[in-house]
Amino acid sequence: MRRFLTGVLCALAAATVAALAAAAISPSGAAPQFVAAAVPSPAPSAPGPPDQRSLPAGTPAPLPDPRVTPAALAGQLARLRASTDRYASPRAAVRDGFLPAPTCVELPGSGGVGYQYVRPAHVADGVVDALRPEALVYVPTAQGRRLGAVAYLATDRDQDLATDGDRPTLFGRAFDGPTPGRDAMPVHYHLHVWAYTQNPVGIFAPFNPRVSCTVRY
Repeated sequence: MRRFLTGVLCALAAATVAALAAAAISPSGAAPQFVAAAVPSPAPSAPGPPDQRSLPAGTPAPLPDPRVTPAALAGQLARLRASTDRYASPRAAVRDGFLPAPTCVELPGSGGVGYQYVRPAHVADGVVDALRPEALVYVPTAQGRRLGAVAYLATDRDQDLATDGDRPTLFGRAFDGPTPGRDAMPVHYHLHVWAYTQNPVGIFAPFNPRVSCTVRY
């Protein structure tokens, strides 16, 4: 179980890095440790905003569902915030079973993610629920870590990077992936939602150019 949980914590950090890079990338202040697997690339899709681009490894993600109107999305995000507001403090998240990943994730030139806190029970249940994210993302600020986003994680059933028939969708947005796993973590899909911090490149983009791991408390 300990090995599985370690794999989950590392995989979420690795997934955000693999989303924009196909080579080894270092989290802030750490040696290179996250590598996107080399797999045959699918035919390129038409360019779009950064939060709609396909991953360098895996199958291209569809564009957002046009049936989810801006008003509907706003309502869904309001419900998400209502269910996660209580985690404004990392201490509250830890009390509720979220475990902090050891590193702050940042990709020079693209921005940062921050610190990801994973709830193993939500990962293990195999359920994709908009109101029960698998992880909470805290961004560094001069006043300490502040809730900036939530993250969802789903295992790829066939463990094949070339297929995506089981790709989940939330908020009218298909998950990114499939993304190579790490250690005990299998091939998986993931989705970041910047519900608490504005992201100029898109609410569903994996990185936020306004987030930096170099902030000193």
